Amino acid sequence: MFARLLNRLSNRPALLSWRVGAFWCAWLLLAVGGLAGRAPAQTTTFAQFLESNGTNDFQYTNNGGTSASFNTSNTTPPAGSAVDFKFQNIAGLPADLSGFQSAHLVLSASTTAAATQSGSTDTQNFNQTCTLTITRDTAAAEGNGSRTMLLQVTFTISSFSGTDGGNSATLSGSGSGSNTGVTNVKFSSDFLAFDVTTQRALALSFSSLNQVANPAAGLALGPGNFFTDFTAAASGTFSSNPVPTVVPEAATLLPVGLFLAAFATAGRWQQQRRRRRRQRQRCTAQLPLAL
Repeated sequence: MFARLLNRLSNRPALLSWRVGAFWCAWLLLAVGGLAGRAPAQTTTFAQFLESNGTNDFQYTNNGGTSASFNTSNTTPPAGSAVDFKFQNIAGLPADLSGFQSAHLVLSASTTAAATQSGSTDTQNFNQTCTLTITRDTAAAEGNGSRTMLLQVTFTISSFSGTDGGNSATLSGSGSGSNTGVTNVKFSSDFLAFDVTTQRALALSFSSLNQVANPAAGLALGPGNFFTDFTAAASGTFSSNPVPTVVPEAATLLPVGLFLAAFATAGRWQQQRRRRRRQRQRCTAQLPLAL
């Protein structure tokens, strides 16, 4: 690939203009990073988490029958619930990001929509902007920013559902379209790029759901048809179509940049050399012929 590019650039110095150079740079980065490959057209789970301690770290609070909040209860640093987080089904994942990562999860969710009951199933939509952030306990050797943000999910519409009186429930949400546009679910990470994804989803499962005032009781409607305060433990998965790609490393991009810069410099030198040769030829042609 590099040999063909070298030959083309050598034969056509005009391609070394800064405009075309930008195009070649973008194309080469796609080729080197493997972003040009086609991803399978299916939604695939790319990450999951499990609570490390299995404790009820998630708390639902009924705010007087007018709204509700659903957050991780621990606010002492490191805040959130201690979790074991794992990336999966992602090509080119660095070794130190493979397997389970020690991390902390922080959930911040709220709603002004009351719950509804259909048969024995209670359902409540979370209609406010909610966030779920999973942060690595120690910085990784690669990545962007702090190199600790494994995954952050921003979601605006999600559904919490469980059996009335039961001790388990689920929270799920999905989004489609561009990850940077108007969508119900957006993903971001210090290690993954989600620009190519067109579908994204989260699915959280809650167990050992117990009322705060009466631990022996399970899920139940309270004031204003919001749930009665409860705590629960959680696990979850995250999926997208296609799966995200690994963020290119600066160390990987540096040789590519040097490669292109060297060709650009050589091209400019060749252009200047040809220009000087043409100028000398014109000057020689204008001199009077010697008698």
